[in-house]
Amino acid sequence: PNVLAHVDADQLELWKADTPFGVKPSSIQSLPATNNLLAIHRISDYWPGEIPPNSIHVLINPARLSESDLLELCPPCLGYINRHGSTGSTRFQYARTPGSVVTWHNFENDVKNATWDDTRKYPSHPAFQQYLTISDEETIRQALDENVFRFLNNLLSHEVFGRFTLLKSVIGEPDFIQKDSNEVLRLVIEVKTKWALSADNLVTTYAQNLTECRNRTTSRICVYHQLKQVFGYLSHNHLQFGVLTTYDKTWFLYRRQPDELCISPPIQYNNQQPTLFQCFFYLTFLARNKPDCDSAPQSPQPLLPDDDNGDSSYDDGDNSSHNDGGRKRKASSQDARRSSQHRVLMAGRGRSKGGRGSKGGKRNKVMAHPSHSSNREEEHVPLEFFDWGSFRVLNVLGMGCTGTVFKAILHGEQVALKICDLWQHPDYEKELLNEVEVYNALKDLQGDCVPRFKGAGYTAGGLFTIATDIVGRPLEDAESLSDQEYLVIRTALSSIHHYGFVHNDIHRENILVKRTSHQFYASFIDFAFSKQGCQHDFQKEMKSLARLLRQS
Repeated sequence: PNVLAHVDADQLELWKADTPFGVKPSSIQSLPATNNLLAIHRISDYWPGEIPPNSIHVLINPARLSESDLLELCPPCLGYINRHGSTGSTRFQYARTPGSVVTWHNFENDVKNATWDDTRKYPSHPAFQQYLTISDEETIRQALDENVFRFLNNLLSHEVFGRFTLLKSVIGEPDFIQKDSNEVLRLVIEVKTKWALSADNLVTTYAQNLTECRNRTTSRICVYHQLKQVFGYLSHNHLQFGVLTTYDKTWFLYRRQPDELCISPPIQYNNQQPTLFQCFFYLTFLARNKPDCDSAPQSPQPLLPDDDNGDSSYDDGDNSSHNDGGRKRKASSQDARRSSQHRVLMAGRGRSKGGRGSKGGKRNKVMAHPSHSSNREEEHVPLEFFDWGSFRVLNVLGMGCTGTVFKAILHGEQVALKICDLWQHPDYEKELLNEVEVYNALKDLQGDCVPRFKGAGYTAGGLFTIATDIVGRPLEDAESLSDQEYLVIRTALSSIHHYGFVHNDIHRENILVKRTSHQFYASFIDFAFSKQGCQHDFQKEMKSLARLLRQS
C-alpha cells in the first residue's frame, strides 16, 4: 500500500496472469499484450462467465524508473508558521574569512550536461513527507533529512548523507556531512533558515557587506558570517566542496583555491533545469574524484620592523595555564606568537591596496553567545570590520594566551589593541567573542574598574582585534601594597561580581594599577574566560585574589 500511496490511478497498469498456486508470478514483460487490462473495459470483459475467486490474481506492477527519471523529481514545498526565536547560537570557533568570494559560473550548465547511470531501476515514486509547520532551523533539518538526503542515499552506492556525528573525524559541527564507504569525509552541508539567509546572490551581497562596513553604513541583509562559518568547515576539513541551504534555496560551494570560495547561483527546491537532486548528485561526483583541498593559507609574514620606543610593561597574560572550569590550555609558543606579531605590525603600518584605506567599518549586529548567556534567546555584539588602514601599530605592550597586545592608534586615539591571528588560532575566537560580550555587559564599570571598551572586530587578513583604553601597568610580583590599595583592588573585583560575573583568570598580569600623587587606581582586564557565577563562585574567586595579593 505504501508503494502506491502517491501513484495516481491513471498511472497504474493492470495485467491478467494465470499463476498456479505456489508459483512465482510472471513478470509483466513476459505477458502478451492481450493480457493488458485496459481502463475502457469492465473487468468482467476479460473473464467471461463466473470468476473463480481463488484462482485469479491481478498483478499490480508500478512502472520502474531510472536514475535519470528520479533525479528529475523535486522535493515537496515547505509550509511555514510564525518564526520562533533562536534556540541556539551561531558558532564561530572554526570560522574563517575567505580571501575571495566569486561566482561558480558554469555550475548549472555542467549539471545539465551531466549523464546519469540508468542501468539500475527503482520503484516508481519516493514517499516524500509534507512539512507544513516549519518555524526554525531544526524543523528545516528534519525536512532536508527526510525529503532530500534519505532520497539521495537510496540512489548512491558509495556515499551516504547524515548528521555530522556520523563521522568522528569531522572538525567543527556542520549540520550534515557526506562520507564515503571508506569513512572519508566528502562534503559538509550547513543549514540556515530563510530568515537568516534571505539573499539570492551571495557573492554580490557579500561584496556589498564589505563595502558597507568600510563606509560605515548599515547592512540590511548580511551573509558575511554564514559564509565565514561554512568556509571555515571546508578549510579545516581540507575539503573542496560543500553546500549552504535553506531548503527553499541551495548554494553549492567550491574551493578552487585554498583561500577562494566559488558559489553557485541559488538552486530552488522546485527548480527544473537543473533540479536540486541533479545538483547534489553532480557535486557528489566532483567530490568523489577530487575531494581534497589544502587549508586556507596564512597571510605572508614580513620581517619585523623596528619598534618605536615605548613602555612595554602592559600585558594581558603570561605563559602559565588558564583554567576555565578545569579546562587548561598552554599559551602559544614564543615562535608562533612572534610570527603573528610580524603580520600584525606590518598590517598595522600598511595601507589597503586602494590607497589610504578607510577609518574602520560601521558596527554591525553579530550574533555571538558567551558561556554565561546560553539561557537567552539572542545576544548582539557590536563588531567592526577593520581595513588595514584603520589602525597603526606603535609597539608591543605584551603577549598573552589569546593574542598580542599592542599600543596602537585606532580612530585617531591611542589604545591598547589586542590582536589574535585566527588563521593560526581559530579556536581562540570563541573566547575573544566572549570577552567582547563581557565588556558590553560591564559597560557601567568601564572607566572605573574595567578599561573603556573602544571596539572590536575582524580585519581583512583574518585577524580579530579588541581595543580598550590604556589604563595602567600590570601588578608586579614583589610590589608592596598598602591596606588602602589592597582594598581598592578587592573593591574592583567585588564590583564585577556585583554584575554577576566571575573574572575566572585572576593573575597579576590581569590587574592593572596606576598611582598618582593622591590616588591609586586598579582595573581588571582579559575577560576571555569570564562567565556568570553564583555567590559561591564569587567567594572562591575573592579568596584566590587574597592569596595572590598576600604574596606581594
